[in-house]
Amino acid sequence: DEEAGTGVEMVLVAELDMEEAAFTTPKQQAYVAAVAAAVGVSADKVAIVSITALAAARRRLLAGGIAVETKVQMPAGNAALPSAAALSTQISASLAGEGISATVTRFEETQETQESDPVDAGPDDSAAPRLLSSLLPLLLAAPSLLAALV
Repeated sequence: DEEAGTGVEMVLVAELDMEEAAFTTPKQQAYVAAVAAAVGVSADKVAIVSITALAAARRRLLAGGIAVETKVQMPAGNAALPSAAALSTQISASLAGEGISATVTRFEETQETQESDPVDAGPDDSAAPRLLSSLLPLLLAAPSLLAALV
């Protein structure tokens, strides 16, 4: 495992033109290898999180389809991340031998890695408590106000 602060965890969601049952272990391994090659990391930095059948409305566009959520551990200091379109092309090219076409619909930092350290909290972090404290008297008075209206 990489130590905290030495990398960025990204989430990648790809739609594959195949049924879930056809996404066998060898095909999953080929997919992981293709994602790793496309983003420039080793395959051990890529993990499939979930495999979900696409909704019927989306399926009209594809013969059948699945969405594959994947986590990718990127090295620190990775200046330019590839676009979702570029990843779609690279992953599909890598998986052509498997007969799989991929469309990357999301490639971004996971929310968990974006949590702020309380020490580094900015001025915007204090807005919510102020708002809550200003609304609290109104919320506490609401039952009596409602009773008066009835």
